[in-house]
Amino acid sequence: MRLAAGGAVLTLCVGAWALGGNPTARIASHLALYGLAFAAYLLALHGANGLSVRGLRVAVGLAIAWRAALVLAPPLLSNDVNRYVWEGRVQVHGGNPYAWRDRPAAPRWEGLRDAVWQGLNHKDYPAVYPPLFQLACRGVIALHDSVTAMKAFLAACELLTLWPLAVLLRRRGLPRERLLILAWSPLALVEIAGSGHNEAFGFLFLAWSMAALEAGRPLASAVAAALGFQAKFLPGLVAAAWARRYRPWQVLVAAAVAALLAFPYFAGASKTFFLSLSKLARFWRFNETLFAPLAALTGDHEDAVRLGALLTILLTLALAVRRTEPVAAATAVVAAALLLGPNVLPWYALWFLPLLVVRDEPAVLLYTGTAALAYLVYPAWQSGEVWYLPWSVRALEYGPCGLVLLWSRGRSMRLALLATAVVVGPFSFGQEKPGVATFPSAVDLITIDAVVLDKDGRPVPGLTRDDFAVSEDGKPQAIASFEAIDLRRDEEVAGAETVSRRAATHRRPARTATSSFVLLVDDMSLAP
Repeated sequence: MRLAAGGAVLTLCVGAWALGGNPTARIASHLALYGLAFAAYLLALHGANGLSVRGLRVAVGLAIAWRAALVLAPPLLSNDVNRYVWEGRVQVHGGNPYAWRDRPAAPRWEGLRDAVWQGLNHKDYPAVYPPLFQLACRGVIALHDSVTAMKAFLAACELLTLWPLAVLLRRRGLPRERLLILAWSPLALVEIAGSGHNEAFGFLFLAWSMAALEAGRPLASAVAAALGFQAKFLPGLVAAAWARRYRPWQVLVAAAVAALLAFPYFAGASKTFFLSLSKLARFWRFNETLFAPLAALTGDHEDAVRLGALLTILLTLALAVRRTEPVAAATAVVAAALLLGPNVLPWYALWFLPLLVVRDEPAVLLYTGTAALAYLVYPAWQSGEVWYLPWSVRALEYGPCGLVLLWSRGRSMRLALLATAVVVGPFSFGQEKPGVATFPSAVDLITIDAVVLDKDGRPVPGLTRDDFAVSEDGKPQAIASFEAIDLRRDEEVAGAETVSRRAATHRRPARTATSSFVLLVDDMSLAP
């Protein structure tokens, strides 16, 4: 009865999402609906104990129907899927999405521009997603060039993940109905079939890697992890926590597979292959937790990113040395990556779902519900304020999960969480919003290290960031420093010197960019 009731409520919620259009302008009602769906999901999981094979088939069939409805609807809360389509399209027409000359803003692709291109963010960023996913995008768009096709592909990847997870459950003697933790998850419904996020492509390989390791096939596991690394990076980091379960030659084979996938793209865009990835690490910050004290400790965003990455790697190596149970190790690595990272978006919680199918973690399961609270950034942002989530909202997002973890893991965990609260607390409630310009409608602070080149590729002396006025959609942007591209060699990115690292708080618009250079300011380009 509880399973049927939960399924009925989820069906109504999916119908509302599929027919309701973009919910970002009414985020409160969306979150209320999501909360109802999550409650129904928990009720259904509680009522699924002892589910028969026939009952499971019906439940999975219902999950497929929900995804079909959402795939056919427009993207819900994000337009990332537009980039997947665009980069696949560029490849079909002979371009390399990592190359500067083939970035979305490149003039050579003006003939391909349509509503998909209009919906792209960061048009001056080359590709950031790994090579195997780029190959997948190319294949999907070669078959059918549409957002719906891309969403259908990603939803299919998610459903295919149930296969290796079913193998894992059978080998461990766990109940088959645990597959509903992924299949009926509101987070998965909204973020994959609804919004079209590519985490499903990455965690498909992660699930196969876990299943192969469980079956005593370490080479297959290592290769699947390498494919996962070239699909979405994180599976490669997770597999490092399993390092002692692989032989050195198996690791070398996996590394060779990863390198072969990357080589064709890298060879054609060696100077910009990591450009967008480096920008994401250097400038993006949102919904962070433990990253806040790291940034305060180091006094520099980039140093904090490096420190967070180092701590995550050290944890991964420690798990490998201890030969921690693979799923537990994977959960710890994913949690560390999110807690120590500077940018945590709701769909990042998707990585936990295939792990939860195999291993109970009540606090993590709860987080797949509370992660949606990060969307409360939308009302203020759409009114012209900075992209910033107050710590009061973050307390609601992470706090209940911490409490569940505290009481489920005993005294040692309670002490650890208390220590964490003591460290993070002063940063959370005392931290101000990021600095913004004095322009009345400024929406963000841009900080980019670079030099300015003239049209002949020579540095332009005497210019400062005060000499430029930058706007997006009529809203002035604050510039802390700027980066230039040599227009003679469209793949060469200049950035050898730092103009300034000081925070921008007061800027006077003096003049705009001329035809001699182009500035990269987040997703804006002041082109000739």
